[in-house]
Amino acid sequence: MVSINGYFDGKDFIPLDNALPRKNQKVIITILDEFFYPGNEKPFRKYVGTLQVKDAEDIVNALSDCKQADIDEW
Repeated sequence: MVSINGYFDGKDFIPLDNALPRKNQKVIITILDEFFYPGNEKPFRKYVGTLQVKDAEDIVNALSDCKQADIDEW
């Protein structure tokens, strides 16, 4: 038995590996809870980054200042 990676494009199962089954060969298809984005395996990474410690502290301080706002101020 050979295991290959692939994804379902909404109509067909697309293999990502070179090992293709022969015509009429039985296969076992396992559906995973993960998603594949052709051309961009993890598109959310463009929204992920890191902060400098000082920047993170500034954000925390700004949020705590917001909590101190008077309800009638707005």
